[in-house]
Amino acid sequence: MKSNPIPAALLLALLCSVLPATAQSKDLVADIIAKLPAGVWEEYRRLNAEETRYAEWKDSDRMLALKLNQLAYVNKSRAAFHASPVILDILASRVANRMCREAGENGFSGHWNMRGEKPYQRWAFAGGMDHVSENAAARWSSASLEANDGDYVQYMNASHDSFMAEKAPNDGHKQTVIRKEHTGVGLGAAVVGKQFRYYEEYLDRYLAFGPVPSEPRTGDLTIKVKPLDAKKVVYAVVVYYEPLPAAMSVQQINAKSSYPDFTDQTVQDLWPWELKKGADGFWDVPLKLARTGSYYVQVYLDDKPFTGGSAGTEGKIQGSGLVLLVR
Repeated sequence: MKSNPIPAALLLALLCSVLPATAQSKDLVADIIAKLPAGVWEEYRRLNAEETRYAEWKDSDRMLALKLNQLAYVNKSRAAFHASPVILDILASRVANRMCREAGENGFSGHWNMRGEKPYQRWAFAGGMDHVSENAAARWSSASLEANDGDYVQYMNASHDSFMAEKAPNDGHKQTVIRKEHTGVGLGAAVVGKQFRYYEEYLDRYLAFGPVPSEPRTGDLTIKVKPLDAKKVVYAVVVYYEPLPAAMSVQQINAKSSYPDFTDQTVQDLWPWELKKGADGFWDVPLKLARTGSYYVQVYLDDKPFTGGSAGTEGKIQGSGLVLLVR
């Protein structure tokens, strides 16, 4: 799993680099880049060039700059609720780009694609292993939408504003934005004729993973995980099962709203007394893959070792979005 080495101080400085949504400029992208803290633009261009996965969904320099501007807009919302800034994740942005384009071209919106994949599956199938939470927005027009730089800024800002305008108890998108455990976000945006799609893919990156087979088979499988923060410990593992994704129609997708971050079949629970840390700092996670299907592996972290009593996942950090497909 690749990580982003941009210093936290530069990320914090991004909070001061937001351009107004109505900004009009001869060269808006140049203005955005000029406002970025020293080193940020060069670092993100390097990361974008070096990421080889999902290359067909790679952002141009122009769109990368617009997304860094939107990143500052997102972080401004998080700061208002005392949540730390997040970085822009290149791979997650490409996953979001693909979803935006497919949704716009086929006239659907929401959290499933036409292959029947939910957000955590789409992220995992691209190579992601972190926990992911998704926000999605759509816009339709009776005429073709303008797609210049200023238009993209306004469309993305307005979509994010719609999330932040939500009121409890119907404020799921807002809560996704401001969740304190997020460390990164992928941003996707696409104008397709009369339609605009916007996706935010929030990541919780807390684990390093040992080798994971790309084509696991039924039977026992042990994976290894290690907290990136040496002060955190692996606390619990919950494994959910569901059938392999199946194709969905546009009508089926549009009939759905929010998605569950779990399934109705829990096939394995591992608690602190069942999880052991090795001399290399990795925890062994013994899994039982009893049949063909999709296994969603959620690994939970805590700030201190378990010392006894009852155990539960409430208040713990979910650091894994690993999905294993057994065919």
